[in-house]
Amino acid sequence: MTLAALAREQKFVRPEIVSSTGKLRILDGRHPLIELNSNFVPNSTIFGEEERIVILTGPNASGKSIYLKQVIPEI
Repeated sequence: MTLAALAREQKFVRPEIVSSTGKLRILDGRHPLIELNSNFVPNSTIFGEEERIVILTGPNASGKSIYLKQVIPEI
């Protein structure tokens, strides 16, 4: 119920999954737990048929894990 309340309050939208395209598009992605941090900057991810690998680097505590949790929810 907490997630439902947060989703309504933050105006989250349900993702549209179209498996036939083989593409992933997230515009201004956010993570619900990090949304509590006022310094969070939304980010976008666009993978096409050719863009299937990302090399994600950066210093500790720079948001790499949160980005991966947005893009790959099973992590």
